[in-house]
Amino acid sequence: MGENKDNNDNKKIKEVTSKTLVDFKIPEELLKDQKHKKKKKKKQKHSNENNISEVKEKEIKEEKKLKEEKENQENNIIQQEVKKKKHAEKKIITEVKEEKNEYSKEKEETEIPTVIEKKDFTKIKYESFEKKLTKKILLSIFTLILSIGTIYYALNNTEKETVSYSQYGNVDYKVCLKNNNFYTQNCLDKNMSYVSTLIKTVALTFDYDLSTSKDLDIKTEYEVDAKLVISNTDNTSKYYEQKYILKPKTSEGIAKINNEYKISQNVDIDYDYYNAIASNFKSQYGVETNSYLEVSFQVYHTNSTTEDVKVTSPSPVVLNIPLSQKSININMASSGINKQETQNIESSIFTLKNIICLFIGVISLIVCLISSLKVAKMLSLTKEKKNNYDKFIEKILREYDRLIVETSTLPKFNKYYVTKVNSFGELIDVRDNLRLPIMYYEVAKHQKCHLYITNNKNLYLLTIKAVDMEENK
Repeated sequence: MGENKDNNDNKKIKEVTSKTLVDFKIPEELLKDQKHKKKKKKKQKHSNENNISEVKEKEIKEEKKLKEEKENQENNIIQQEVKKKKHAEKKIITEVKEEKNEYSKEKEETEIPTVIEKKDFTKIKYESFEKKLTKKILLSIFTLILSIGTIYYALNNTEKETVSYSQYGNVDYKVCLKNNNFYTQNCLDKNMSYVSTLIKTVALTFDYDLSTSKDLDIKTEYEVDAKLVISNTDNTSKYYEQKYILKPKTSEGIAKINNEYKISQNVDIDYDYYNAIASNFKSQYGVETNSYLEVSFQVYHTNSTTEDVKVTSPSPVVLNIPLSQKSININMASSGINKQETQNIESSIFTLKNIICLFIGVISLIVCLISSLKVAKMLSLTKEKKNNYDKFIEKILREYDRLIVETSTLPKFNKYYVTKVNSFGELIDVRDNLRLPIMYYEVAKHQKCHLYITNNKNLYLLTIKAVDMEENK
């Protein structure tokens, strides 16, 4: 029993020992598995990282490729736009050439260059249209004065002529009577006293004579009028005045014999008619009056514009006939005409005095005519026709209206880095790249302008001048 118990105990110990050994063997395997798994995971992680890096590299390459493709597309678009702009420019050039062909039929060359070549602008002296026009006008005036002066000096007018003329005029009268028991004659001579109630008419005769030493082209007329005057007794003021035309202005009755003009005109004055007016006024208003009839003879001379001698018209001859009196004495209110005058005139015959001055005068006159024609051409150009500059500016403003902004102010160029552009096409390229408007500023009308683009501190400038376009024709 005791041995069996010991044997059993030994068995149990062996079982426990073996079991313990088994228990210790299992974790070692597990550890090996874990290490293997860790190594596997590590390898897998490394491979994953490698895969990720490869993916990233692929993505970067694809992005670069896409970016390059995008840039290529943008470049293609820009090139297409540039081609379009160049095509538009070619269109303008074609239209301008067509216009030039039309004007060539009229023998006028009006080619419009669309590209301004780069020049040495320091050697070009720019003058405005107004300055050129002023110079040509002054040249025309100067040469005209010079030609007139030198030609006049070269030709000597040596022939002179003296022309004299004389004028004589007077009035004579007779007083014709009514039937009476005292006077046997019908009319009484002048310078007598006359009874008013016996006067029927006053017969006036006006004589005038103009004599000249040369036959003159003048027009002579005459007229006769009467003026009834009723005044106070001392003739300081007038109560009444009325004018009557006895003979309207006329040239009838003027006799011309050689260089002499003669007038003999008779006028009858109805004394009772005028005397009744004066007497009725005096009796009706009860005032003391001094009344008279003033008869005037006037001669008029109208000189021809071709005559150098000017014959002056004489003063009128005036005769006073008293009214509203019992007896009257007729008298002259003015002296007769008795005038003589002498005038010196130069003939239009010229003799050559200085042939050199004549030559200078003729040359100056030719220069004056040429300059005057140029002035006329310039003036007609501004009114009717457009020069190359105007046509070009009009074209670009019309074709590129959406791109160009007109301005009345000009920036200070010294505040910018100025880049001069050689042509309008290049300025369009700059605009397309920067996406900024083109500013247009007119410096001088019909002559000069600035087209520019500002970008921060940079300014791209194209200057167009009419003088350059004329030189490029």
